[in-house]
Amino acid sequence: MGVRMDFQREHQRVFEERQLLHRRKRMQKRRFRRRLIGVSMLILALCIALYPKYVKAAGDVNRCGPNLIWKLEGSGTEKTLKISGSGKMYDYHSAAHGEEAPWKAEAENITSVIFENTDESPGITTVGERAFFQMRALKKVRLPETLTTLQASCFDSCTSLSEIAFPASLSEIGRFAFRDCTALEGNLILPDGLKTLSPGAFYGCKFIGGEVQIPSGITEIGALTFTGTKIQKILLNKVETIGNYAFFDCKELAADLTIP
Repeated sequence: MGVRMDFQREHQRVFEERQLLHRRKRMQKRRFRRRLIGVSMLILALCIALYPKYVKAAGDVNRCGPNLIWKLEGSGTEKTLKISGSGKMYDYHSAAHGEEAPWKAEAENITSVIFENTDESPGITTVGERAFFQMRALKKVRLPETLTTLQASCFDSCTSLSEIAFPASLSEIGRFAFRDCTALEGNLILPDGLKTLSPGAFYGCKFIGGEVQIPSGITEIGALTFTGTKIQKILLNKVETIGNYAFFDCKELAADLTIP
């Protein structure tokens, strides 16, 4: 009788140990699943956060517009950025295409930008918002003859930019497009077909000893447009409205400025 009781107790002890072992294994599996789900959610969140900057659709490498591609030529600190294709460039100020242009990592080495037209495409029409924002090594830009619009802050704070010519096709210069491009000097030659000169377009530029002739298609000069420049003479033509502080701190501007 005593042997049987000992056997039953031993059997019960083994049974309970097995049950405890099974419970531990189930708990370990649940903890592992929870950790795995947590890691997966973290990876998913990172992918979503970094998507605009690092995830590209197939065939979208080096694309800066629906029909535009870019490439870098040269080496070291003297590189040229070439953009070719047709239509509009992306704006770089939102999650859609990122906060920075794809060539921003090479900003310190890019000294010139060339927009190339080809026989197969009608040409580039728009330079995107903040496309070349704070590219301080940029010295020279060759704009295409098909260009119609320069979006806001497209060349904002390009402090080495000293050479740019506007094509006759240009009709709009966006807000703060050339703010603090302090290397721009001499006369500012705007195309006759220009229709919109947005606020702050040339804020803080120098144009030392230069003259500006506002095209006849411009009836309004936006606020802060020429603030802080060193232009000496300006011809307003058909301007009807001048925004707040448009010529604030223009200390070199001739005193005989005539308002039409």
